[in-house]
Amino acid sequence: MWLVKCRDCTQNPVYSFADMSQPIPPYFLWDSHKRFFDCISAVEAAEVGKRVSRLALVTEYESHCMIYDSEGMVWAFHFVGRKVKFSLLDRLFAQVYNPSREFPVSYSQLRTYQLAELKRAYLEAVAHDDDILTQFVEAPELTTRIKRCSTFKELLETWQWMSAGHDHAQEPYEP
Repeated sequence: MWLVKCRDCTQNPVYSFADMSQPIPPYFLWDSHKRFFDCISAVEAAEVGKRVSRLALVTEYESHCMIYDSEGMVWAFHFVGRKVKFSLLDRLFAQVYNPSREFPVSYSQLRTYQLAELKRAYLEAVAHDDDILTQFVEAPELTTRIKRCSTFKELLETWQWMSAGHDHAQEPYEP
């Protein structure tokens, strides 16, 4: 997959985006099909589209994804210039030979969202997690922290806490 886990989404990087034709990072990416949830930093956002696998293209990865930004907007994206329809042979071949190449990415604003929707996506990802999100923390504790969040910033802080890999003897989370 062409996205990697965000290491620190709470930093305030300098943004070079001049308009709202794409979401401004950090933002959360939710793949409802695979129940994959990720936080994308400014550094990672700059790399989007630079290494797109053939498998991502034939499975129409982007059609299952939504991006939630800090401004309360849901975004979609698609790979510009990708083949519209893939043959069965293309699909089978991608399982064996999966090269990557660059594709421009186009973003579109879909609608606004309430924080509860983003929290539900995060909680669903935790509920179906395969020890990725809960690699360094216990699922019940992470679930409790997500439920307590009342702002996008608090969800980013929870992501950072989850990704940090710390001991469980720390004080309870108090947003």
